Amino acid sequence: MAKPKPGGLISYHKRRSTQVPVENEHLCHGIPIQGLIMECSGVAGAPAPVYIKSPTAYTGVSYDTGDLGYFDQKGRIYVLGRDEGRVKKSQNSSKKQLLS
Repeated sequence: MAKPKPGGLISYHKRRSTQVPVENEHLCHGIPIQGLIMECSGVAGAPAPVYIKSPTAYTGVSYDTGDLGYFDQKGRIYVLGRDEGRVKKSQNSSKKQLLS
């Protein structure tokens, strides 16, 4: 059996178009898909890094997505932005340098 390719869907959010959006719903990415472990210790007022672990990920340990967010009471993940301080920015940087 071929190994699955990395990347793709990690969560889903479904709502009816007739429902009035709740606060921050535009930031809601839904619940993690089956088989994916998503961790985040953030709260609405203090987002924290989002980590994922998946059988299709290139690493066997939790992967830091670079996103900042939190889970609500229903288990939905809200992504508020990126942790820009963790990425080295340089036009001459190689991929290896960016990941180190």
